[in-house]
Amino acid sequence: LAPMTSISKLILNNKPGVDMNVPRVLLDFVVEQISFNLTQQQFLQIMHLVENFDLMAVNVKYMKYRAPGRPKGRTNVQRWWKYAFDAVLHEDVRRRSKMWSWKHIRQHRLYMKSYRSLYGKRLVGKHVDKAQIEKLEDLLDVHNISLARSLAEADVRRSKEEKAAAKAKMR
Repeated sequence: LAPMTSISKLILNNKPGVDMNVPRVLLDFVVEQISFNLTQQQFLQIMHLVENFDLMAVNVKYMKYRAPGRPKGRTNVQRWWKYAFDAVLHEDVRRRSKMWSWKHIRQHRLYMKSYRSLYGKRLVGKHVDKAQIEKLEDLLDVHNISLARSLAEADVRRSKEEKAAAKAKMR
């Protein structure tokens, strides 16, 4: 490790709660120049640690399906199979089948129409309830929001052109 200079800032969250999106410790560490050497064993251990972090990130979404007694090791195989079955069933199978149900498609279509009309009104300059738009933005994904916005912009542009053409005919 060579000599270096750095600036660091540490923010501690004293009330972390159960929300995993808010970090408990936030460290901002700026290093202008750093150089260090690792042995092969140290490098492999760091890579193993990074892989474990990746596995933990994947496992977070399945933790809610684990049995309350937290089965450990090879004991209680039935609980492990139930955990695996529930995780796959709820996260993959039911989610996919729900996405293609007519009820979900109809509801999604209503959300898209509502967002498109509200965004179009906002573009024209009419008063629109921000809470309604934010609620719909929470329900829709980024792709659908951008699609609805582009359609609303095209609608506004088309209506302006039609009004201009109607005025030109009147003259």
